[in-house]
Amino acid sequence: DSGTFSNIKLIPGVNLIAIGASSCSAVDRINNRYFFEGNDSAGLFHLYTLDANSGSIIYAPYFPHLIDSSDAIGELQYDDSAMTLYGLYWKTSTQTEYFVSVDIITGAIAFIDSLSGVNSIGIGVYTYDQNNHTYIFLGSDAGGTNYLYSVQSGTGNILFKPVSAVNSVSMIRYDNSSNILYGNLSGRLFKINPSTANTTAVANITGITSFAPIPNYTTFDEINHRYILGGSDSTGVFRLYSIDVLTGNVISNPAFPIGLKAGENVIELNFDNNSGILYALHWGAEPVSGINDLKPGDNIVSCFPNPFSNSITFYLPQKYRQSLINIYSPTGQLVRREERTDMTVAIV
Repeated sequence: DSGTFSNIKLIPGVNLIAIGASSCSAVDRINNRYFFEGNDSAGLFHLYTLDANSGSIIYAPYFPHLIDSSDAIGELQYDDSAMTLYGLYWKTSTQTEYFVSVDIITGAIAFIDSLSGVNSIGIGVYTYDQNNHTYIFLGSDAGGTNYLYSVQSGTGNILFKPVSAVNSVSMIRYDNSSNILYGNLSGRLFKINPSTANTTAVANITGITSFAPIPNYTTFDEINHRYILGGSDSTGVFRLYSIDVLTGNVISNPAFPIGLKAGENVIELNFDNNSGILYALHWGAEPVSGINDLKPGDNIVSCFPNPFSNSITFYLPQKYRQSLINIYSPTGQLVRREERTDMTVAIV
């Protein structure tokens, strides 16, 4: 309602966030976890799983594991009760889109089924029905005809694929509290029937003149029945609009985000409908400087995997001039000793 934000914790080692067609942010509202794809200072991408309460890294495997470098995966959505992360994988060699699941611990991709006829995916036009375990997205065939696809997550079967007359619909979000699909079309909020693609107007989004489908500024507050999206007003001010879907009224539209410095941003908004907290990623512009001493008992070092057998990656919350890493066996025997300089990430 105010457009302000509060930092939870520095995420060490992250150099860039994947956005656009490969956007991979999602929330596990049962276990209060936040997922996103980003790369480290070496340019290697990881699938990060954060504890949303503390901001600590739980897992950060290398990701994606593509069959071919020209392949692509994105549009990840999490099924809370199945505890599974799903997504769409484009396989260039067969010119085929696949429905897949992703192991958040290893980053491994499992192919569930091919999505026959899908030639391209609408950027940012996807959502998840938790009640019916259905992945919903807008896609088009080779001839350019748009369809609203509903895929059964457990099997990958296409349940519905009605032709979408609303070709420019964007930012669809599913309200699991009322079993209604919502979407934005040229500044108007619509209800959408997934089985027919028929639409029912809810309201005009008063004051908004342009929208931002990427990076993700759209989410749904099922607790208060609010559709939330980012966009600019007629004066060019970027705002975070909250629309009450029951009345159609704009509840709030503060300038967003408040308090940024030059070069900073707040992106990839995901509302946790269990805790009632709106999470996002904040890129800070200030570089790490000075000398920081890590004291025993600080408990701010993240590592993965844990336990491990062959290798382990350590993440520090900021850069230290000198770091000494000692690795002990379960019996207390020193098995590895590493000295590093000027590091935030170490692979041992």
